[in-house]
Amino acid sequence: ATPISLNISEEARSLLDQGRAAESAGKVGVAKIYYQMAARRGHDDVRDEALSGLERMAASARAAKSKPNRNDDELRESSNGAP
Repeated sequence: ATPISLNISEEARSLLDQGRAAESAGKVGVAKIYYQMAARRGHDDVRDEALSGLERMAASARAAKSKPNRNDDELRESSNGAP
């Protein structure tokens, strides 16, 4: 590997690591950006791991969206005059 491609690989790995840290900290938007940058700049394993992170976050968001919110039910009941 040339020094330039090595630097790009190191940068992509660092971006992937930062994305994981942000995801673990609950900073979904920040994690998404880091994963996207790692996917664009990375090759092979790094790119695959970044894309997996993006898919995992998208699946999580879809699951959270489809889950009924308990507060919504409570609001509906209170607006219908229910105790």
